[in-house]
Amino acid sequence: MKKKLFWGLLLIVGFIVLFTSKSSVTLQLPFIQSDVVNIAMYHYEGVPAAEECKIVTVREDINTLHKELQNIKIRDRKKDSEPMTGCSVTRFIFVLSDGTEYDLEYSNSGETPTISSKTGGFTYQTSANLEKYWTKLEYEIVEKEPEMLSIAEYNKQYAAKEDVKVDNETKSMSEAYKDVLHKIRELHILPDGIDYGYDQINDLSENSFAVYDIDNDGKDELLISYWTTSMAGNVLKIYDYDEKSGKLNEEFSEFPSVTFYSNGVIEAAKSHNHGLASMSEDFWPYALYQYDLESDRYVKIADVDAWEKEYQQEYEGISFPTDEDIDKDGCLYYLMENDLYEYKSPLDNKAYEKWRESYLEEAEEISIEFLKMTDENIEGISERCFESGYSDEELKKMACNYMTKETSWEPGYYEIESDNTAFRIWFYDIIMNDENSHGVTRGRFEINRETGIGEDSNTFEKIDFSKYL
Repeated sequence: MKKKLFWGLLLIVGFIVLFTSKSSVTLQLPFIQSDVVNIAMYHYEGVPAAEECKIVTVREDINTLHKELQNIKIRDRKKDSEPMTGCSVTRFIFVLSDGTEYDLEYSNSGETPTISSKTGGFTYQTSANLEKYWTKLEYEIVEKEPEMLSIAEYNKQYAAKEDVKVDNETKSMSEAYKDVLHKIRELHILPDGIDYGYDQINDLSENSFAVYDIDNDGKDELLISYWTTSMAGNVLKIYDYDEKSGKLNEEFSEFPSVTFYSNGVIEAAKSHNHGLASMSEDFWPYALYQYDLESDRYVKIADVDAWEKEYQQEYEGISFPTDEDIDKDGCLYYLMENDLYEYKSPLDNKAYEKWRESYLEEAEEISIEFLKMTDENIEGISERCFESGYSDEELKKMACNYMTKETSWEPGYYEIESDNTAFRIWFYDIIMNDENSHGVTRGRFEINRETGIGEDSNTFEKIDFSKYL
C-alpha cells in the first residue's frame, strides 16, 4: 500500500512538472550587426497618439542593441493571453543595408511582457525589459510623419539631415572579410548561404580563420575553418575577393585537415578512412588539388586511396593484385580521377611516389597561422590585409633564397612575425644532444613590406631582398 501511494504521488509530481515547465530559448535575429544601417525606436505609454521617435545612428549603439536583443530569453505565449489596452509599447524598426526593414514590438501591460514581429510572424513572452532602451539611448526626439513617409524613406531623409553617410557601394576587401566572419559567428552561415549547423557545445569563437595569399596571386585570401558542428558539417573554405563585384569567390572547399604547399597544391585528407587500407599506420586517403589561375579555383587532380593486402585479401570478389605489387611491400595505390571512386589501375610504391613528386616538385609545406574567430581578431583583419607591397610568402621566399645563395646554408627551421609595414624572419637549426635540444641562429632579418629592402638584425647590414625573389 505504501509503495502504491509513493508511486502515485511521484506520478502526480511528474505531471505537475511536465505541464508547468516551459522551455525557453533566446531570440534570433535573421541579420547581423553590420547589415543594420540605423534603428528607428518608437515609444508610448497608454495612448498610441502620444508615440515619440528616436533614430539610433551610432554604430556602437546599433551593435550593442543588436547583441543584447539576440540574448533575451523568450518562450511561447499562453493561448488565452491577449494584448491589453493601457500598456506601454516600445517598437524597434531595423533599417537594413539591402533596403528592407525588420520590426520588433515590445509590449508591457504590467503582467508578463510580450515581444512580437510582423516581419518575423511571431509573438513570444519574455521577462526581459526592453523599455529601458528608450531612456538608456540618449538621442533627440525627432518629428515623425507616418502618413507621408515609410520608415525606410524617413530614415534616409533623417540620415541625410544629420550628414550620416551609408556606403552601400563595393566594400573593401578587409570589410568584406569581416562581414563574412561576423555572419558566421552570429548565424553559422558561410558565404555560400548554407547553414552548416551548430553543436551548441563549443563556442562559435573556437572556429578559426586566416588572411593569407595562399594562391600567390598577390592578394590575400580568406581561409575559414568551421568545425563547431557535426562531423558532416566540418569544412575548410578559401575565398578570394572580387573587387569589381564586391563579392567573395569560393576557391576551395574540403574537410578541414589539409596541407598547403608553396606551388599552389593542397593535400586534403578525407574525414574517414573506410578504404582497403583503413588499418594502415602510414597512409590515410586524401585528395590532391592544384590552383588554376584562369578559373581562380583549386581543381581536383585526383582522389588517392590504397589497398593493403594484410588488411584485406580481396575486394568485391577480386583478390589482391599481387602481380602489380612490384616492390612486394603488400600495398598498392589508386589514383581516382573525375570523382570516380574506383579501385582500378593500381600503382606500386615507386610509381605512386613518382606521380606524387610530379605535382609537389620539391615544394615546401606552408605553415599558416589560424586565429580564433573572436570579435577582437575579426576586427583586426584590416591590419592584416596587406593590399599593397609584397605578401608574406614572397618575403619568405626572398629571405630563403638570400640565405641559400649568400651563406650556402639551406634554410631548415624558421619563425615569422609580420604586420602591415614590416616582415621579420628568424632562421635557425635544432641541435640535438642526448637529453636536450637547442636552437642555433643562422640569420635574423627585418624587411620592409613595400620596398623589399631589409636589414640583418645582427650586423645591421642593409640588404635588397627584392633581388632574390
